[in-house]
Amino acid sequence: MKLRPIDQSGASAAAALLSVGFPSLSHSEWADTVQKLLDYAAGRGHGVIGQIAQLKGQDIGICLMIPSAPVTPDAEFGMRINVAAFYLAPGHEWMTTLFMRRLMADCDTEYTDLTASSSMRDINRRLGFFNHSEGMIIVATPMASMQPAASGIRLLSLKEAETETASLSVNEWQVLRDHHHFGCAAFVVVEHGRAYPLILAPSSRKGIPGARVLLARDRALLRSVLGVLSRSMVLAGKTYIEFDGAEADMPAGALFLPSAAPVQSTRQEVVMVIDHTYSEFAFIPPTRLRAAVRIYENRIRTEACKLSLQATSAAISHPATCLALKVAEISGL
Repeated sequence: MKLRPIDQSGASAAAALLSVGFPSLSHSEWADTVQKLLDYAAGRGHGVIGQIAQLKGQDIGICLMIPSAPVTPDAEFGMRINVAAFYLAPGHEWMTTLFMRRLMADCDTEYTDLTASSSMRDINRRLGFFNHSEGMIIVATPMASMQPAASGIRLLSLKEAETETASLSVNEWQVLRDHHHFGCAAFVVVEHGRAYPLILAPSSRKGIPGARVLLARDRALLRSVLGVLSRSMVLAGKTYIEFDGAEADMPAGALFLPSAAPVQSTRQEVVMVIDHTYSEFAFIPPTRLRAAVRIYENRIRTEACKLSLQATSAAISHPATCLALKVAEISGL
């Protein structure tokens, strides 16, 4: 087996393999995603976003490898690579372990896998990955939006935070602006005068639109700001917020999915911060939303001009919200 790096010259081949391995997105969507990743990597001084596996001159597999540096300075690892969209053509699955070993060649790099299948999780553990979550916590935003804001906490949009010149590091400002550009929701949480970045990426479960937490100081801070954050997400057409963790991290009224893929990393020690910035969630769009839910999402965005109690109540009482939540319940969201 030979490996060929995915750079500008390999963009077309990468999109073709990804559209075969992951047909929930179209070829054009994969082509756009590959180009977005290449543009991002070039801006960081990296020209490669993954590897294509070849056997006897034929492309048989692919793995995206998204480079980044942790938002929180890490003494052990200065570089992090998110392993995503791993695919081997039928009949070549037996080469999975060999392919992964070839990909994980740098001992000074932290490798993460956020969406591994059940079989891949076992392989990852044998290759040195550790589980850093027990499942997924899912919060229905219409219900959570009725929670009052915790004392001493404010949630600012990126624009509001820039106006107030919140006390974030240069790197934290850059991460917020980058993810806002990627289409994520970027906020700043101010707790008793201290500012923390908060980022959520668009998500979809069973065609239901939601948002996944990519960056948060910890789960305790998330619980403290959940009410006002949920109001913002409702008005953006998001019916749920999800974040990885343990059942003990659940806020009241949340749902815990132990079957969800755990966060896996070659970093052994556990840290409190949730940091999945510059991962596949920031670049790869969620699978297509159902038409009825798209109509709901677009209508709420159009009608809601600001986060008022009246507007929030209207969004919560919208029939499509009830329908989306019922579908989510039936589908095992």
